[in-house]
Amino acid sequence: MYELADDETPDATDTIVTGKDGKVKTAGLDEGTYFFDEIKAPDGYSINEKGVTVTITEDEANSASANISKTGKLTDTRLSALPSTGGIGTTIFTAGGCLIMIGAAVLFFVSRKKSSK
Repeated sequence: MYELADDETPDATDTIVTGKDGKVKTAGLDEGTYFFDEIKAPDGYSINEKGVTVTITEDEANSASANISKTGKLTDTRLSALPSTGGIGTTIFTAGGCLIMIGAAVLFFVSRKKSSK
């Protein structure tokens, strides 16, 4: 069941799930303006925050057996993977830096001890 969101029912909603082709088919809609909002995007895509509005006018809905086709398009943005950072390279540099600092501290205290004698 689908309800037209108007002044009396401003929050009228219904959940529609798209098929594998990403298309939605609805039936039994009266004339009016309908807003389609995406609440979940396919894996690997971001949600389209804008939504799409589709309007059915009285002339199109005149015939009870009329099959009306309206198109509205929601385009999702593909999420890209971030490059990996860090890795084994940082471990080697960290260990090397610590060894150099320890060596410098040892040399400082040895030279200080020699100069105090």
